[in-house]
Amino acid sequence: MAEREDPVEFLENIAVPIRQIAADGTIVWANRAELAMLGYSPAEYIGHHIAEFHADRAVVDDMCTRMAAGEPLHDYEARFVAKNGDIRHVAVSSNAYMRDGKLVHTRCVSRDVTESRRKESEREGMVADLARTVRLNDMFASILGHDLRNPLNAIVMATQMLIGQVTDPKAQRAAQRVLSSSERMRRMIDQLLDFSRARMLGGLPLERRDADLATIARDALEEVRFVRPGWPIEISVDGDTHGSWDSSRLAQVMSNLFGNAAQHGTADVPLDVRIDGTAPDKITMTLTNGGGIPPEILPMIFAPFRGRKHKDAKTQGLGLGLFISEQIVRAHQGDITADVKDDRTTFTVTLPRRPVVLAPATFERTPTRTTESAPLAKPVSPRKGTDDVMRTFVRGIRDYAIFMLDANGYIQTWNVGAQVITGYRQDEAIGRHFSIFYTREDLDTGKIPRELDVAQRTGQYEEEGWRVRKDGSHYWASVLITALRDDDNQVVGYAKVVRDLTERKVIEERERQNEQRFRILVESVKDYAIFMLDPFGNVASWNAGAQRIKHYTADEIIGRHFSVFYPEEDIRAGKCEMELEVAARVGRFEDEGWRLRKDGSRFWANVVITALYDSNGTLVGFGKVTRDLTERKQHEEERLRLAQAQEAVRLRDEFLSIASHELKTPLTVLQLQLDTLRDRVKQVDASLADKIERTNRASDRLTHLVDTLLDVSRIATGKFELHREPVDLSQVAKDVVERMGVAASAASCEIHAELVPHVEGSWDRIRIEQVITNLLGNAMKYAAGSSVDLRVYHERNTAVIEVRDRGPGLPADSEAIFARFERAASMRHYGGLGLGLYIVRQIAEAHGGNVSASNAAGGGAQFSVRLPCKESN
Repeated sequence: MAEREDPVEFLENIAVPIRQIAADGTIVWANRAELAMLGYSPAEYIGHHIAEFHADRAVVDDMCTRMAAGEPLHDYEARFVAKNGDIRHVAVSSNAYMRDGKLVHTRCVSRDVTESRRKESEREGMVADLARTVRLNDMFASILGHDLRNPLNAIVMATQMLIGQVTDPKAQRAAQRVLSSSERMRRMIDQLLDFSRARMLGGLPLERRDADLATIARDALEEVRFVRPGWPIEISVDGDTHGSWDSSRLAQVMSNLFGNAAQHGTADVPLDVRIDGTAPDKITMTLTNGGGIPPEILPMIFAPFRGRKHKDAKTQGLGLGLFISEQIVRAHQGDITADVKDDRTTFTVTLPRRPVVLAPATFERTPTRTTESAPLAKPVSPRKGTDDVMRTFVRGIRDYAIFMLDANGYIQTWNVGAQVITGYRQDEAIGRHFSIFYTREDLDTGKIPRELDVAQRTGQYEEEGWRVRKDGSHYWASVLITALRDDDNQVVGYAKVVRDLTERKVIEERERQNEQRFRILVESVKDYAIFMLDPFGNVASWNAGAQRIKHYTADEIIGRHFSVFYPEEDIRAGKCEMELEVAARVGRFEDEGWRLRKDGSRFWANVVITALYDSNGTLVGFGKVTRDLTERKQHEEERLRLAQAQEAVRLRDEFLSIASHELKTPLTVLQLQLDTLRDRVKQVDASLADKIERTNRASDRLTHLVDTLLDVSRIATGKFELHREPVDLSQVAKDVVERMGVAASAASCEIHAELVPHVEGSWDRIRIEQVITNLLGNAMKYAAGSSVDLRVYHERNTAVIEVRDRGPGLPADSEAIFARFERAASMRHYGGLGLGLYIVRQIAEAHGGNVSASNAAGGGAQFSVRLPCKESN
């Protein structure tokens, strides 16, 4: 009996909301999870019509109609009203129990999907933002590399040509300084791009191939000898120095480390490089130079932009060399450290020869058993021999009816228990046939003669069945009839012992119904895998949800160990045994993790294991509930990726600020050197003026790109400021058109300007020039070879700037072109960072105005900037 109670208790406490509804729609039973989902007490929920808890009458009517027709429901979504007034979105699955074609009751399993519905409503926007953010960040490095390197390469190429053509020594020296500054800028751009990849794109990509670390080190040391020819360098190599690495990246590490040593080391102490390849799986390189790293810098030696934070340190450049070196070593799954001892600095680099891959071990999965358990035996009712039956009769016994029958079945004796159980007094019972205790159905089927015949032939008759009291009521009786024989073995009568088991029968019937309800409910649930395990972890039962989630049929899985659902690494770690041990010790175990289907595919599961004990406290098995949460896991991973993408955007903005400021310094020096070179070349050879002009145009473009990055960084960090003054907008536009005359001619564009005079206001003149320049430059880029219209006019108290081109027009989502790094067309056909229109909008809005874009009638794009003539807050 105690064992039969376990499934009922399991059903009552299972984490799955379940209810049973009568044919008229009344809730007749609900488990704790169902009540907790909506917040009602049993009295507030059970006994009420289900419609009282639905938010939509039409929905509940449709559900009731379907259930009355015996139609099963699967994930039928409905809105329920919780006790606190909240609306809960619930997915309902149900199976109707029919009898003679009529609905008896319906079993419903609920799943609260309120949170998932809310999350799903956000999901499309999140995924769209994620995709766009990732796309922009992937594009970012290539845009910067392309647009910054192109003008820089043009400067280098033009200068190299000039070196071969000019003979003036001062011009030669100026050209060499241009090349030196250009090389410095190139290294800075490369470092900044590597910083971008490491911080925003999750790491540096590698192209592994077989390489020799000693050869890479020697080549890098040759560069140091060229820079510091008198510096003593010692290198020692021991063992095999070959492995699978990205040789270009490791050469970058060597150059950074050796260059750092050359910059910070002391000239009287040799540079000591040792490469140890004696270990079978790794190679270690140590680099020691004179001079110590200050204690305050050592903890952050590999931090980016260290040089900018410690201007008092002996350094130059961006302070990215060691940061990028660490990123490269980590990408190789290695390690790099720095240490100072006796005023000497030692860097240690450890690299595995091959990528480290953890291969899972294989083993035979064999469940073990530590004890043997015998099947539970059914208690056997005590029986007594006929010889001593009469001696055990006690007339005062009240719990048993004990009396004698003659050979024909007439009552001869009577005890107190017989009167209590049947209601007959002694004088009412003695002499009457014992058939008075039997139901009409038993009398009609000849049950009484059959009982006596069996007792006569076999010695006794035993059964349980319905009997009748004096008042006609029925009770469930345990009956034992024993034949009594004389010395000649002739039957002289019968001894009859009867026990009233009605109360037990009621309990058993209730348990049977509960078990049947439990079995039907569990077997019909499809959203949860619900099954039993024996004490050793072998599957003992299986439901429809288990088959749907895990793909095993009952025949395929029952009797097998539940470890078949676990990945190999979990089994090796003893996870299966641990889960059962915890469940047996504390009563319950819950976990989320990867599980396996029959085909070997993985799913993310929520698992609850409940220990089941009999009345003696003996463990008889486990109840296991598994839910497939793979979709939720995917949503969580998407949110994590979105957060990572948002962090990447923040890092990109940080990078823009640093890159633009750091590039500005060498660019200024480069421009001064180009001006000097231009003056010297004009004095010596006027025929080289065109080459100088091309070089200057490349320098101007590089300057414009860096200034644009500076503006974006100021906007992103909130440092974008306006310097207002009285401005005549028409005069500003006229000046810009004149200044852009050369660029318009190069693009074969004719600018038609219609400028209403005296359009005046309080604006930042430089920023307004930037707006007009960006809009005209954008028009000439996309509509090269056609005319561009510029209009400036008043519209009430608003100044309007309109620029129209006759190019390909705007995409459907014209607002997107004002975002950072967005273009109206592919960068394959049109260069630029995609920041010009973004800056135009920021400048307009900073002035209290706005900018709009549309496709003009007759083709092309039209941009309109509106600025308040009076200063607004």
